[in-house]
Amino acid sequence: MKRLAPFALLLAVGCGGGGSVDPVGPIPGPGARTKWTILVYMNAANDLSQFDAANIAQMESITSPDVRFVVQWKQARGPWDAAPEFVGTRRYLVQPNAEPGVQSQIVQNMGDGVDMGEAETLREFVEWGRSTFPSDRVGVVVWNHGNGWRRSADRGRGVSYDDETGNHVDTWELKG
Repeated sequence: MKRLAPFALLLAVGCGGGGSVDPVGPIPGPGARTKWTILVYMNAANDLSQFDAANIAQMESITSPDVRFVVQWKQARGPWDAAPEFVGTRRYLVQPNAEPGVQSQIVQNMGDGVDMGEAETLREFVEWGRSTFPSDRVGVVVWNHGNGWRRSADRGRGVSYDDETGNHVDTWELKG
């Protein structure tokens, strides 16, 4: 197993209202250096899909040119969501926006078949994000369900449950 290179790992799930957006111009794109790049591994191939677009909108309300959000976002059709906005996995560079709906730039459409429940997929996203969007500091958010850090005798512990594939990332695979 390959280990992830050192990075700040933030596990967060949030929902709620956003704020106002002050125009600051576009967020620096690929190759441009910023103070912070926040890589958001957004696995919405499960019952959290009802919150994904709202959370992207919250990221779009951030207006600092020093903080850039880059998202790998998966949606899938299933009993949790019969009509998602798209099916597959996409990478976005989040741009400031006060309009309803996701307005950010698609950097890469990865199509179908991406398993966001595999540690290798997360590792590849982090490596890609760090090399494509250089910054002084990097934060990683695994946006999804999680069920704790410690292993127990009766069940494993993990994050990023991909209900389309039935896989998840075991917490021990997050070692940096």
